[in-house]
Amino acid sequence: MYVVKLKVDKNLSLQEHKSLEDWQKTINADLFYFSKDWFKPNENKIFFKLFLFDVLVGVYACEINHTKNTVYDRGLIIASKYRGNGYGTLLLQHVILYLSKNYKNYIFKVVGHPNNIPSIKLMLKSGFKIYGYVERFLDTNTPRLKLFLKL
Repeated sequence: MYVVKLKVDKNLSLQEHKSLEDWQKTINADLFYFSKDWFKPNENKIFFKLFLFDVLVGVYACEINHTKNTVYDRGLIIASKYRGNGYGTLLLQHVILYLSKNYKNYIFKVVGHPNNIPSIKLMLKSGFKIYGYVERFLDTNTPRLKLFLKL
């Protein structure tokens, strides 16, 4: 039997986790994909942490914009040795459930790299719809897919 639990938090402190060393390797490897402020807390950012027993398996971050009734995706990381086992799907399902209860009628927006097929499949499987492209994303010239979900 697996014990899976979700923790919702306003900051991303990894110091409390037994798997910190693995997480540092995962984060260092994945920092390429995330902006530098991803880990910085602010009053509108929410972190969702997925645990298997006492081991941190995944983290999802989003940011709430109350003025626009919008939730912005800030990224999903699954520890490297747990990838491909459905934990990303499980974490995203819990995130959507939490957001649907607490931010009813908001729009959940995700911008994804068109070559990141696993991420796009995960979003589509979770109910997101593709609404077009962003021609320039952050400081890159690579277009990104725009995916939306009405909560």
